Amino acid sequence: MESYQKIVSSRGILCSCDLYSRAPTSSTPHVEFGESGELASGGSIYCCTDALENFANGVIDEFSMPFVLVSGDSDTVVSPRTLGQGVFEKILTHPTLLRWYAQNLGAAGEELHFLPIGVDYHTMWTRPHLVGYTVRRSAFEQERVLFDVRFGMVDRGPISFTSATGLSFQNETYSDNASTKLVSFGTTWRLFYDRTYGINVGVNKRLTYEFTDAANQVHEIPSDLSYSVLFVFRQAMNFAWEFGFSNAQSLKLGENWRNGWSWNLQWHFLY
Repeated sequence: MESYQKIVSSRGILCSCDLYSRAPTSSTPHVEFGESGELASGGSIYCCTDALENFANGVIDEFSMPFVLVSGDSDTVVSPRTLGQGVFEKILTHPTLLRWYAQNLGAAGEELHFLPIGVDYHTMWTRPHLVGYTVRRSAFEQERVLFDVRFGMVDRGPISFTSATGLSFQNETYSDNASTKLVSFGTTWRLFYDRTYGINVGVNKRLTYEFTDAANQVHEIPSDLSYSVLFVFRQAMNFAWEFGFSNAQSLKLGENWRNGWSWNLQWHFLY
């Protein structure tokens, strides 16, 4: 999932190695990759930091060809104190080790090199509830929104509100070398009174939207400020009526085209 991202990510580093777990788990003590015969001379091995003890005691001697070790996907510091002097020294002085790149590096040595932790895309894909989301977001979706500020308050008297404001940068290049560039801004506000009457307001604007074709000609894609408003009447904890309206626009190269608006009336059960 993270092999094609533009920003360094924890699992992207893992996927860039030659030998790694196909079902990675953060902070796992288990060594979970294929046979050592799959690794060519000078190839790279990714091992979760928490699994380095098992790697040192049960796996490293299986490699007769020179290799590069990459470790991470854990909060554990790489040092003699945290891994144990014996484990640390066995890996570092192993005759087939060329270099050791480590996240959370807490030691120094000629073969040791710092490795950035990178962005955590995988949590919002595998366990979004841990970061307060109810739907999974792929690495591509997450990379589109890189700046997001949220704040709110609950039950300050009868008033509750939440807000999110984000700035999005997106650049994509296609197989024929055509590309798109998109910079956009958006904000949403949700206000509730007595947990019964609510309003959601959203405003978005594409600040820059360009398409560069295969002949390297740049085409602007004009767009207007977009908005949406949703009124909520929550009759009970599990039932609510909603009425919303918003503007709409079809996008076309070089032309501000087909502006309109839409509305909807809906009710929610088991709200």
